[in-house]
Amino acid sequence: MSALGVAIGSWLIGSSVAFVVRRRAIAGVAGVGGALAGGVAAAIAGTRVLLAGTTVTWSAPWRVPAGTLGLRLDPLAAVFLLPIAVVGALCAIYGVAYLRRHVHGGPIGSPIGSPIGSPIGSPIGGSLAAYNLLLASMAVVVTANDLVLFLVAWELMTLSSWALVVSDHPIAAVRSAGRQYLIAGHLATAALFLLSILLAADRGTFAIDALAGGSPRTLLFLLALVGFGTKAGIVPMHVWLPDAHPAAPSHVSALMSAVMITMGFYGLARFLPILGPPALWWAYLLMALGAAGAAGGGVFAVAQRDVKRVLAYSTVENAGLVTLGMGLGLLGTALNQPLLAGLAWTAVLFHLWNHALAKALVFLGFGAVAQGAHSRSLDALGGMLARWRTVGTTLVLGTAAIASLPGLNVFASEWLLLRDLLLGVLLLKGAALVAVLAALSLIALTGGVVVACFARLVGIGLLGVPRTPGAATAAEPSWAMRAPMLALAAGCLGVAAMPGQVAGALAPAVMVIARGSDVAGARGIVQPIAVLLPLLATLTGLVLLLRTGIGRAAPRRQSVTWACGYPATGPAMQYTSTSFSEPLTRLMDPLLRMEVRYAADGAGPQRALWPGKRVAWTSSAPDRVLVGLYEPVFLAVGRVGAWARRRSPPRVATSLLYIVLTVLALLGLLFLPGVGP
Repeated sequence: MSALGVAIGSWLIGSSVAFVVRRRAIAGVAGVGGALAGGVAAAIAGTRVLLAGTTVTWSAPWRVPAGTLGLRLDPLAAVFLLPIAVVGALCAIYGVAYLRRHVHGGPIGSPIGSPIGSPIGSPIGGSLAAYNLLLASMAVVVTANDLVLFLVAWELMTLSSWALVVSDHPIAAVRSAGRQYLIAGHLATAALFLLSILLAADRGTFAIDALAGGSPRTLLFLLALVGFGTKAGIVPMHVWLPDAHPAAPSHVSALMSAVMITMGFYGLARFLPILGPPALWWAYLLMALGAAGAAGGGVFAVAQRDVKRVLAYSTVENAGLVTLGMGLGLLGTALNQPLLAGLAWTAVLFHLWNHALAKALVFLGFGAVAQGAHSRSLDALGGMLARWRTVGTTLVLGTAAIASLPGLNVFASEWLLLRDLLLGVLLLKGAALVAVLAALSLIALTGGVVVACFARLVGIGLLGVPRTPGAATAAEPSWAMRAPMLALAAGCLGVAAMPGQVAGALAPAVMVIARGSDVAGARGIVQPIAVLLPLLATLTGLVLLLRTGIGRAAPRRQSVTWACGYPATGPAMQYTSTSFSEPLTRLMDPLLRMEVRYAADGAGPQRALWPGKRVAWTSSAPDRVLVGLYEPVFLAVGRVGAWARRRSPPRVATSLLYIVLTVLALLGLLFLPGVGP
C-alpha cells in the first residue's frame, strides 16, 4: 500500500506544482515527473498484488459524514491500475512534446473542416495539472473501499477529463463536445449516487467490501448499467464518446479511450457480483447491447473521414466486445457453467489490456500525423509511411493489432472470446444457445468490417502521395513523441509473444468477480497461438528480403502511371476515404442513413450539369442514437424547462422549494419495498 500511496501522492503533487507554476519549462518537468513517478509506483503496487493474489487495505478517518479514506488493492483493482500507470506515464511524455508543438502550431481539436494553424500561446501547466489529477482520480476509483470516496473520485475523474476535453474551448465544436460530455457524465454520476444510497441503506454501511445483496435488484442493476455503462461507452449510452475523444488533445484522447472507459467496466465487474446471483435477462441484455455496440461501432467507424472519430467509433466497437464478454460471463454463472464464466471473464480482462496498448498507440500515432498535416481529415493526409518510417511502422503495427489480425495481441483476447462462444454452442440449449449463435454471427460481421476500416485508415492516411501541402511538408515528430509509441508497440508484441502467461496472470482477478468459475483452461487455449507471431515475423522478413533481392537483380523501369485517359496525374487522382468505403457504406446504408449534400456555382442545381461550374459534394454519417433518441428527448426537456421558467418567477424561495422536493424524493427511495437498513 505504500507504493500506491506514493503513486497517488506523486500525481497530486505533480498536478499542484504544474497548476501553480504554469510556466512552460517548470510545469512540463513537474507534470511529466509526477506522471512518471506515479506510474512507476502504481505499476509496482499493482504487479505485486496481482502476482501474489493478495489484498492490501488501508484506512484513515475523514471529516465527511459517513465517509472514510479507505483504500483496497486486490487483484481486480490491480488489473485496472496497471493500464493507468503504464499508459498514463507514456502519454504524459508524448503530451508535453505534443502540447509544445500545439502552443506554436494552433488548436489541437480543430474540426476536420478547419486548418490547424492559428496560434493560441496558452501555457501547458493547466493541462498537465488536469492530466495528473485525472490519473490520481482513476487510481482512487479502482482502489476506493468506501462509497463516498468512490463517488468523490468518480466526479473528480469526470471534471478533470472534461477540462482536458475543452482545452481548445475557443472552437465551437469543442465547446459543444465538452457540454455533451459533461451532461452524460453527470447523468451517470446521478445514477451511481442513487445506486450507492440504495446499497448503503440495505446493508447499513458505506464500506464496499461489506456490501452484499441488495434490493430491489432490477433497479440496482439498471442503475449500475446506466452509471457505469455511460462511462464505458456501451450502446446506447455511447453518444458522448465520438465527439469528446476527437475534441481532446491526442494524448488525452489516447488516455480516455484506452484507460478511462475501462473505469466503467471496472464498476460493472466490481458491483455486479455484489448484487448477488445474476438473472438470465441481465446476461441477455448485456450480450445484446455488446453485439449492437460491436457491429454498430465498426460500421460507423468505416464511414468517418475524421481520423480521430474513426478511432473513437473503434473504441465503441471494442467496448461492445467487452460488454458481450461480460454478458457471456453472467450467462455462465446463471446457468452454472463455471468454465464458460471463467473463460468469458478472462477474455474480458485480457481484451481490456490489449485494447489499452493498441488503441493508445494508434491515437498517439495518428495524433502526430494530424498535427503534422494540420488536419484530421483522411482526405488531407497521405504519403506519411514513406517519410515517417518510425511513426508509420508503429502505426501499421498498431492498426493491424487493433484490427485483430492473427499473430498480434488483440487477436489473442478475441480468440479466447470466440472459443468461449463456441464452447457455449456445445454446452447450452434453448434461448441461451440462440443468444450465443447470434453473438457469433455478429462477431464474424464485425471482424470483416473492422479489417476494412483499418485498411482504409492506413491506405488513405499513410500510403499514396500527400494529398495537401500540409501533408507534403509535415515534419516528423520528436523522439519525445516517438518513444512512447515504440514502447506501446513493444508492449503489443510482448503480449502477443506470451498470451498464455498473461491470461494466467489474470486468474486471481477473475476469481474476485466470479468465485466459482473455472479459470484453468484459459492459458491452454491461447498459448498455442503464440507461434503466430514468430511465423508472421518470419514471413514478413522473407517478403522484404525477396523484394530487395528482386529489386537489385531486375532492371528498373520508370513510366507514367495510367490515369484513365487524363493528361496529368495528381493527388486528386487517388482514392478518397469516401470512395474507398463506398461499397460498404452503401450496403450498410439502412443502418448508417448517410446524409449527402450537393452545392454548385450558378443560379440553381441544374447549373451543376454544365462544364466549368464548381460542384461540391459532401456526405456524413451522424450517430443515429444521438439524432433519433437523445436530441428529441433533450429538446422536449428544454421546452418543459422553458415553460416552467415562464410559470415560475426566478425567486430564491422557489429554488429552495425545488431543492427540498428533490431531497424528499431521494429520501423516499429508502422506503421502497425491500429497501432500508
